[in-house]
Parts: sequence; structure tokens; C-alpha cells
Amino acid sequence: MKAMNATVVDIDKSAFKQRVKPLFDEFRAKDAQSAKDLEYIENM
Repeated sequence: MKAMNATVVDIDKSAFKQRVKPLFDEFRAKDAQSAKDLEYIENM
């Protein structure tokens, strides 16, 4: 029973990562973009 629970948790984790990673990447990309914008404004 314990081994089965472990695999269920692993599956849950990978499903969670697959769902969250695109959101996280998008957030990082936006963050990088706003950092560039800030840099641009400061250099004006």
C-alpha cells in the first residue's frame, strides 16, 4: 500500500509541475520584460 501511495504522490507532483511550470515561465518572462523596461526608463 505504501509503495502505491508514493507513486500516486509522484504522479500528482509531475501533474502539478506540468500545470505550474508554464505559468511560472510566463511570470518570469514578464518579470524580465518589466526589468528591461525599468532599465530603459532609468537610462532615458
